[in-house]
Amino acid sequence: MTTTTHTTTSTATGVILTCSALDMNTVHVTGSSNGAHYTMVTGSEGGRKLVTITNTAPNSLPNAAPLARLELHGIRSDKLSLNGQPPIKLYSWLSHTTSVVHKFPIPEPSEHAGSYEWRRVWRAVPLQFELFAPGEPEPIVVVQKVEPGQHLPGQPQTTATMSLTARALPIQDWVVVSFLLVDREPLK
Repeated sequence: MTTTTHTTTSTATGVILTCSALDMNTVHVTGSSNGAHYTMVTGSEGGRKLVTITNTAPNSLPNAAPLARLELHGIRSDKLSLNGQPPIKLYSWLSHTTSVVHKFPIPEPSEHAGSYEWRRVWRAVPLQFELFAPGEPEPIVVVQKVEPGQHLPGQPQTTATMSLTARALPIQDWVVVSFLLVDREPLK
């Protein structure tokens, strides 16, 4: 089993999160400066394969609905439930405009409403993703994937770092959820 972890730390303008994994079924996203902690677990329930993403920070509500719950259906469309809402088709929330661009909406009446866009930077080594807010020419999040390397058995392996600008902090939950869903897809 491999766990992937992404880590974020404070920067002058925002926060850095770190992604790490102990096995293939569990990913942790943590932020040392802001107390952020998210967990993505892949498992099964009633014969269905599920991916659940929860905010597990100490200040989060106990027994709150997962931020996202993805039912994997193989040939049929995968179903996504956000914040305990009824399931929708995954691609109706996280759409592909090309193999390197994924978009997700933040609906009205949020002051941060609009269509946000993840872009994969092809020439970057190691792999890099950038998140753009509606109408903004500069990314509000930069994710740097970490090349697999040596790590101690039983210790988490860092898989990516996410640098969030101050503009991304109010939508941090959706930044993490959308990136984890984009990152779990095979590269095309």
